[in-house]
This record gives sequence, C-alpha cells and structure tokens, in this order.
Amino acid sequence: MLGILAAFVMRPEAGQTRTLNVFAAASLKESFTELARKYEAAHPGLSIRLSFAGSQALAAQIGHGAPADVFASASAKNLESVSYDKSSYRVFVLNKLEIAVRKGLPGIRTVSDLARVRNLVVADPAVPVGGYTESFLAKAGAAYGSGWEQSVRSHIVSREADVKSVLAKVRLGEADAGIVYASDVRSARGQLGEIGIPGNLNETAKYPVAIPSSAENRNDAKHFIHFILDADAQRVLELNGFVSFSRPVSRLAIQGKNYPLPLSKHYRSALMKATDEKNQTKAYFGVLASALPGVSKAKSATFIGADGYWQTVSVADLVKHRAVLVRSADGNYQLVVPGLKPSTWVNWLRRIEFR
Repeated sequence: MLGILAAFVMRPEAGQTRTLNVFAAASLKESFTELARKYEAAHPGLSIRLSFAGSQALAAQIGHGAPADVFASASAKNLESVSYDKSSYRVFVLNKLEIAVRKGLPGIRTVSDLARVRNLVVADPAVPVGGYTESFLAKAGAAYGSGWEQSVRSHIVSREADVKSVLAKVRLGEADAGIVYASDVRSARGQLGEIGIPGNLNETAKYPVAIPSSAENRNDAKHFIHFILDADAQRVLELNGFVSFSRPVSRLAIQGKNYPLPLSKHYRSALMKATDEKNQTKAYFGVLASALPGVSKAKSATFIGADGYWQTVSVADLVKHRAVLVRSADGNYQLVVPGLKPSTWVNWLRRIEFR
C-alpha cells in the first residue's frame, strides 16, 4: 500500500489548457489552497491540481509514477528520496511543534503536564512530524526526567499517517492531546486548546520544494516555486502559522565566525549597476564582497542562502565585477555580481565560506 492520498483538486475552467500538478505535505493544505487560487487568478490558462498527504506517502506516489510537477515536503529526507531537479531545490518555509489539547481538558497547561494526559496521539515516526515528535520527546525526557518520558510514551494510543489525522482526533475528542505543527493549531484555533513548546525543546521543520525529474510542466513549476518564495506568499504562510525562512537575522556567518549586521558599519561599500533576471538594469548599493574578512587569502567564495540555494564565485570575479552584498528593506542581504548572470546571485544570505 502506498497509503491513502488525500487530494484536493482545483478543476480547470473552460478554455484552460495547462495543468500544474502540485504535491504538498498535509500541513500545507490551508496555505497552498489559498496560494494556488491566487496564482491561478494571476495566470489565466493555468489550472493547479493540489494533492495533500503525508510527505512519505507523496514521495512513494511520485516514485511509482504519479504525475507531479512540484513537490513541497515537510522534510528534506522525503523529498530527497525521489529523483528531482537539483537546481530547483529551495527551502521555502519553517514550522514548529505545538501540543494540541482537547477543548475543555482541565489541568493541562505546560509541557510537563503532558505526562498526565491519558490518551495521546502522535504521528508515525516515518512521517516528518512523527520524526520531529520523537526528537522532542527525547529532549523533553532529558529535561524532565526519564520517568516523564516513559509516562508520556505509555499513553500514546495511536500513531497516525499524517499530521491532519492527529489534529482531527484531538478536535473530535477522540484523544486528549496530540503533537502537531504550530500551523495546524492555527488552522483549528477556537476548536481546541494549545500548549507552546519552549525553544530549547522544540524542533524546527524545514520545508523544501523542488521539481521532480518526471515533471511534465517544468516551466510553470519553476515560476510557481518563485511565487511561493515571494514576500506576499510568505505572508500568507505566516498568517497560517508558519515561520518565514526569509526573516532577517542579526548576524552573518563568514568562514565559521558570526559577524554583526549591518555590514556597512564595518566594511567598504559601493554603488553598482546590474541587470537582473527580468532584464531590468538597476542601481545596487552594498558592501563590496572583496572587502569582507578572509577574502584576500581565498581563491573562491561560496554564498549560501536561507532557502538552500548556493553559488560559488571566484575571488577574481568578485573583484573584477565589484560584487556587492545588498541589504534589502527587510534586513536581508543579497549577493549581486554585476557582469555575471543573475543565476549567480544569492538571496537571503546566511553563510559565506572561502576556499
């Protein structure tokens, strides 16, 4: 059995000729349904078919020939189990765990109280949220004691195939509590209680997206991935309880050392003109990459973004083209290399490594 594939299909209207098949983790249902409608409205002639299930089930479906143009997974492990276009891979959003509690259940207010829950439902460890749950229980057990962990595990009454099934059992009163994503609690707010998990015990789920090698509509798939990385789509995801991967950070890791931002306080800047991927020439003001610490002794530099995209550029090209690190209005940095293709530019910089 490949598992039951819970699918939501947006049917094409008369005159539409193209179809984009998007496979997405169950936790993305509300967000992707809204985003797909927005994208369809802006692209007449395109119909988006959305299929939602546990990421492991979706990966199995794709592996057995199911038509998928985009695969948005709740974990890298499941996405990387299928053949996909490596250049299309991006991390597009983050999520956290929360404890969903049956509405009206008394006396359960903190993580430590979870040991007193009679009926606890979780996801199967093969499902991304189930794997994150196992890590959380291990960390919480170290914090609260082995007795706490043993008590919690002894009250697990079922392990579900996806996170929505965990949430449904709590919402319907078939379980006292369940461990789900924060985004799922947001979607059911008012129908159940919630307990936040402290950061030192929580897990960060990174959601990657890519184009499967078997995709038939690669052009629309590429543009749809760009769309969910845009600020407007990220806001939709945040409103649905996710954490935007593009939130600015206060430090940038350069050769393993964290440097405080903004960089312009410490390093030489320049105003450059460059042509972007839309073939528009703009002025870019930023810190010269050639002025960064460590660059003078290196032959190349690898720039890594928050979305997992990376590019290696020779130091000679950084100097020749006067590459700059440009700070956007939201505080994120972008590598811009005038004279080189925009595909060498990297958004949402998080790390720079020299060799």
